[in-house]
Amino acid sequence: RLWGMGVNTSDCLETAAGETCIATCAEGYVGKEAEVSCSNRGAFVGEGPTCMPIPCDLPGFLFAEGLQTTCGSSVAEAVRDGESCGAGCRKGYDGAYVDLFCNAPTLRFLSGATPHCAAKVCERNLPKGTGLTSDCLGKRTNQSCSVTCKRGFETVATEEESHATCLSTGAFTSSFVECSRMACGDLSATPSYEDSSLDLRLCSGLLNGQACMTMCDVGFDYNGTMPQILTCNAADDTIASSAGFVDELGLPAVNTLDCVARVCTVGVPSKRGVEHDCTGIRTLETCSAHRHAAFDYALGDEAHTLTCGPDGALHGSLPAVVPKPCPVPIFPEGVSSNCADKTIGTFCWTYCQMGYQGSPALYECMLTAATDTLPAMLELSAVAAMTTCVPDGGGTRRLGLGPGLSSSSIRPAAAA
Repeated sequence: RLWGMGVNTSDCLETAAGETCIATCAEGYVGKEAEVSCSNRGAFVGEGPTCMPIPCDLPGFLFAEGLQTTCGSSVAEAVRDGESCGAGCRKGYDGAYVDLFCNAPTLRFLSGATPHCAAKVCERNLPKGTGLTSDCLGKRTNQSCSVTCKRGFETVATEEESHATCLSTGAFTSSFVECSRMACGDLSATPSYEDSSLDLRLCSGLLNGQACMTMCDVGFDYNGTMPQILTCNAADDTIASSAGFVDELGLPAVNTLDCVARVCTVGVPSKRGVEHDCTGIRTLETCSAHRHAAFDYALGDEAHTLTCGPDGALHGSLPAVVPKPCPVPIFPEGVSSNCADKTIGTFCWTYCQMGYQGSPALYECMLTAATDTLPAMLELSAVAAMTTCVPDGGGTRRLGLGPGLSSSSIRPAAAA
């Protein structure tokens, strides 16, 4: 057809044979004008214009998030004069469907109610797991949220970024974040708990959230204090100050125990020839066991160190010792003795040789007292008056015996 819908032919009225005219689009239509001619037979020849109803402009609200429409997005799809379309909400959004109308010649834009779409809140597949925390609660369609580990937990596996997205299905995407409890450190390595009197075994190897008790160790008594309750609250700040432990008030742990060591009363050295400084020492203290001044170490031995154990007893061996012999002095002429190899606390006799006469004398091997200038020394000391022997003039041995003494009592073999 030469004249289609919406063609304005007013310029072609009264056009004579052999003349031309311009056909345009009528009001409410758009298209390119065309020149046609009137033939000798009185008919128009040529290609008339193609006119289309004027399209309505799309309002900006049709491009809002969550909105979908049948109103087209290009000129070819545009809604034209007299046509209608609709707008509604996409999946994951709530709102009413509205109808829109195109009255192009008058308004040139779609008329009708403005649609409103509100994103729905995601309520399914919220991130959860041991030690996980997030800000996903209340997030709506297409919104994202962060997923991290709580205080006291650390990330052990992250396959993707630590976030989740609210989908139009009402569920969150998976975050793939895994957390594990942080471990507390060595409490005994902190300055406040570097004390050998404390029993910290119950606080070893604890994880965040676990509790323990510090006590006085075996061999120590509480001095007006009680066992301390601690909780592992491992995090960067508490790890640095108190190995991750906090007290019952949630403050970094500080030792409050006062533990007094017990005195060791068992195993105090009593071996002959051994002296010590062990009296009154307390748990974990040490003392020395060494030879008495009147004794020597045997077999190359030396002083031994003893330790006061938690059981109240001294632990360790005692040195091997042998008594020293008392040096035998040079007696006056005519005096003999059985005092060779006598040791501290033993006795011997001096007596007159053959051809001399006099009374025998009893001697004891003793240790002298030390002075500022001389150490204690062994010596034979006369219990009573020393022996004085004088020649008897007749060549026979004569002894002056005191009461209760016989000649057999001063024989060398019978001396103590």
